[in-house]
Amino acid sequence: MEAVHDIFYKSNGRLNIFGMIVAGVVLFIIAHVIVRSVSQFVASYVERHEIKNPKNTNKQRVKTLTNILGNLAKYGVYLIALMIFLDLCRVNTSTLLATAGVGSIAIAMGAQVMIRDLITGFFIIFDDQYRVGEYVEFAGKAGYVEALNIRTTIIKDFDGARHIIPNSEIRIVTNRARGAKRAKVVVPVHKKEDPDRVIAAFRESIKKIKSIYPDARAEVWGTTDFISGGYEITVVAWDDPALQFDLEFDLRKCLIQAMNDYNIQIPSVRYEKTREEVANG
Repeated sequence: MEAVHDIFYKSNGRLNIFGMIVAGVVLFIIAHVIVRSVSQFVASYVERHEIKNPKNTNKQRVKTLTNILGNLAKYGVYLIALMIFLDLCRVNTSTLLATAGVGSIAIAMGAQVMIRDLITGFFIIFDDQYRVGEYVEFAGKAGYVEALNIRTTIIKDFDGARHIIPNSEIRIVTNRARGAKRAKVVVPVHKKEDPDRVIAAFRESIKKIKSIYPDARAEVWGTTDFISGGYEITVVAWDDPALQFDLEFDLRKCLIQAMNDYNIQIPSVRYEKTREEVANG
């Protein structure tokens, strides 16, 4: 036993380099196993809790809650493992923390920002301000939420760029994924066309939307503006936010089909050449 003891410890009773490496590896493996077990337990618990509550039956919310609580458990377990490792190496952790807290303004300021990120992250998740997969706008950026972490939120915009935003910088949140989302199409119509005939044709054509989107609600607002050579008719529809763009595309197709079927004309476009263009032929 003494021979084994000498492999890991110095003569003064402290761990040698080899002992530190072994202790670090063992602690890391134990911490990793605990983190995985806790993460699986958290995921299972959150999913059961969400299923019991019919108001929260949402896979995105389950994923978000699991992500936040799993990260919290991970940071906590690894921090405890680090403290145990330092203690095994005979490092006075209490003195180290006191020195860092008193003697380092930079560390204190960094910790203050991190704590602010953590607190804001908790308020975001528990107030259910947004979830993974929802389209949001905040901190001057807009996109779909890819991840809501303990300190940061990652959103992906339409160009594919990922923006990593500290939670403490998120102040005003615009969530465009809650409730029905409106698709709007404005159609220019020639001034000689009878508005009542055009509106009736459009109302008939948008009935097809119901067969494509069973939960959608579509309506013709009517003549909403005057333009050069005619007027505009606005058609709108509401449905799930995730279907907004597809709904708008299909709504526009229905209106184009109606214009072809009923021979509805759009205003002619006049183009007047400038003197320079006339001179240049």
